[in-house]
Amino acid sequence: MQKNPLSVWLHGETSLNKTTKQDDSSGFNQTTAENTRPDLVRTYQPWIECRDGVAAPSGVRRPAALSHLSGRELQPASTAQGQHIHLRTVPELHKPSSERRRNPSRETRAEMGGTEVKISSMIQERVQKVQSLRQAIAQRQEETRHLTQTIYDLTSLAKQLEETQHQVDLEAENVVGEIENEISNLAQTQARLKDANVNQDVQAFLQRYSHNFAQASPLNKTASNSLSDISALKYVQQFAKDVTLDPKTAHHRLILSRDLKQVRFNTDANAKPKSTSNQARFAKHLAVLAGKGIQSGKLYFEVLVGAKTEWILGVALASLQRQGKIPHAPNCGVYALYFRMSYCETFCQPNVQVHQGKMEKVGVFVDYEGGKVSFYDVNAAKSIYTFEDCGFTETVLPYFNPCNNEFENNLGPLVIVPVNQNQNADYV
Repeated sequence: MQKNPLSVWLHGETSLNKTTKQDDSSGFNQTTAENTRPDLVRTYQPWIECRDGVAAPSGVRRPAALSHLSGRELQPASTAQGQHIHLRTVPELHKPSSERRRNPSRETRAEMGGTEVKISSMIQERVQKVQSLRQAIAQRQEETRHLTQTIYDLTSLAKQLEETQHQVDLEAENVVGEIENEISNLAQTQARLKDANVNQDVQAFLQRYSHNFAQASPLNKTASNSLSDISALKYVQQFAKDVTLDPKTAHHRLILSRDLKQVRFNTDANAKPKSTSNQARFAKHLAVLAGKGIQSGKLYFEVLVGAKTEWILGVALASLQRQGKIPHAPNCGVYALYFRMSYCETFCQPNVQVHQGKMEKVGVFVDYEGGKVSFYDVNAAKSIYTFEDCGFTETVLPYFNPCNNEFENNLGPLVIVPVNQNQNADYV
């Protein structure tokens, strides 16, 4: 076979030994893309000049500009024999990369779209991580600031507590010393009190030692007052008398017990007096007197008032007028305490509180010659109030008034109870 000069020039000597394919249309041999030298394809230029410094074969004119680079057959100008040389190129190898980028395939576009979505997801994920980290940093900084401030405040507070504790320790030591001295003084006083004659010497004893206690600290004064109240109560209880009510003096709205030891208000508004000619009976005042009184000496009795919300209790002159209203004024003839709800005032001087708080049992003491009427909270062993300078010149009778139910819960009776002199023995 005669060698084609252009084929030899393009493919070299060995190209003729490779498989050729007869072109059915032109009758010429075609060199396939596999037989084409890669260096020639990659560096193919529109004009064929030479190959590795070898000039083009004689009879081959310079081909015209190649019109197609997309894999179609290229037909340069005719050779000297009037033959056409057919070349087949490899589309993916000789096509410029810029053109491939401008015309990506459908699969490439899909792959690029998926990659873009992944990248966007990664960006969003990292943005969220950055935000979370910034929030965590800000929160940690705020917690650190609060902790620092708390430590500072606690340090300042600790210093203040230390200073306060030191001051309290000093004051406590002083108080302990004072209390120890008071204990010693009270022990001596207790010993002297036991040696005193209760019936004759107790008042002088109390006056002498109470004055000494009053000059001491407030704690001493409180101890002195307690000692005085307890001792005074023990003293007056020795003058207890058996007291009973006089039904002839009772208002017709009052109900007396059979033993004449109790009196309560009658809620029956239709109750009528049995006799209108009895001048000894209280006509306007819900009161009753005791059957016996004193014209000299001393008298003591106790009354259980319980949970009543209103009552009047004390003594009255035998000459007290009983047919009309009794004025709440000094020298009215009634020396009594008037209890309302939670406080006491005197009957003869209302709206002036003399005691605050409820009592369950009240003791009443009369010193006829001394012109005094004293009241005691028996359960608390405490003095409540004392009328002084009464100047008695006639019989003095115990006075009882259970009052009506104006303040409610007041239907319970006033009860005259026996005096128990050992009830407050633990106070001494």
